[in-house]
Amino acid sequence: MDPVKLNDICIIQSQGQINITAYEPTIVAFEIPETLLGVLPLLISCYDSLLFKKIWKKTGSMLLTNKNRRLTIEEVFSEIWKPSYEQWKLLQEKLIKGRIQLSEYDEFFQNTQIEELRRECNLLGEKNGNTDWIEQRLAELEQYKFILRCSSAANLIHEIVTVYGITGNFKDIQNILELVKHTEAFFVKVDATSEVYRTLSSVDYLHEDCLKAFIECKELIEWIRETMK
Repeated sequence: MDPVKLNDICIIQSQGQINITAYEPTIVAFEIPETLLGVLPLLISCYDSLLFKKIWKKTGSMLLTNKNRRLTIEEVFSEIWKPSYEQWKLLQEKLIKGRIQLSEYDEFFQNTQIEELRRECNLLGEKNGNTDWIEQRLAELEQYKFILRCSSAANLIHEIVTVYGITGNFKDIQNILELVKHTEAFFVKVDATSEVYRTLSSVDYLHEDCLKAFIECKELIEWIRETMK
C-alpha cells in the first residue's frame, strides 16, 4: 500500500488550538455525497430484510461483473441502491397482495426456511401495520414447496413412462408437472391429501435414486424380459 499522509485523510488543527490528549481528528478519507447520506438510515433499516439483502447482493454482483472494476460511491447509489430498493418495494407489495409469481418465489424464497419466511413477513407486516395476510402467505409458500417436492418424483415417473412406453392414465402426474412449468403463474391451491400427492410426497431421496437406477437399467431389463420368455 502506498504511504498516505495524515493530513490527506484528516482535518488537522494546529497544536495551539487543541488539547492533544482529548483530540479526535475528523476523518475525510473520502467524501460521501449528501444524497447518499440522506438514504443511509433507510438503507440500514432495509438491511433487516432477508429479501432486500438477496436483491442487494444480486444487483451488486451483476454490476461488478459487468463493470469489472471497483465501483464508485455514486454507482453504488444509482445502480445498486435505487434499483434494489424499487424491486424490494414491488416484491413487498406482491407478497402482501398474494401476487408474487412462482418464478419470483423460486428466485428469492425456495431455499428459505419457514421461520425465516415468517420473520420476513412479520417485519413487512409491522412496517405496513397489517399482519392479516401473513399466515395465508406462509401457507401458500409451504404448499408450493410441497408441490416442488412432489414434482421431483412426478418427473421421474413421467420419464419411466416415456422410456418404457407404459400406457395408462397419468393425467395427475402431468398436471403436477404443468403446475411447476408455468413459472409466471401465481400460487394455486391443491389437495395435498389426495392419493397422488400423498404417494409422491412419500418418495424420498433413496426412492428417487432407485427410480433413476431403474431408468438407467432399461437395456438390462429389456434383455431379461427377452431371455425369460
